[in-house]
Amino acid sequence: MKIKFTYSKRDPSKNVEQLITKKLAKLKKYFRGNVIAEVNIKASGKSHAMSMLVNSARNNYNVSSVNGDMYKNIDVCINKLKAQVKKAKMEYRTDSKKINEKVAFSNRYNLEPVEEVEAEL
Repeated sequence: MKIKFTYSKRDPSKNVEQLITKKLAKLKKYFRGNVIAEVNIKASGKSHAMSMLVNSARNNYNVSSVNGDMYKNIDVCINKLKAQVKKAKMEYRTDSKKINEKVAFSNRYNLEPVEEVEAEL
């Protein structure tokens, strides 16, 4: 997982970068292939804004948070990202199950409709 940090009106902080890297590493189990994360951190007055854009092989995820505490922003963004990833994974599982069911059970025995014939007595 490659992580790119961008700061606006704020000095770079190794502690913040290490914390974000550690928390994103926990989410690595949900991704396959190369993952690129872009983290934008902006300070304006007393509030801090954070946005994360995560590009994986299958999906793109975008989360953001604005709060007075930078560490709270990190937690909020990671929780939002985790929810989006889990939702996308569940949608993928249910879609693939529906496709498999259609393929497995469609015209399984190659039966044709039988016409009813009245018996004459």
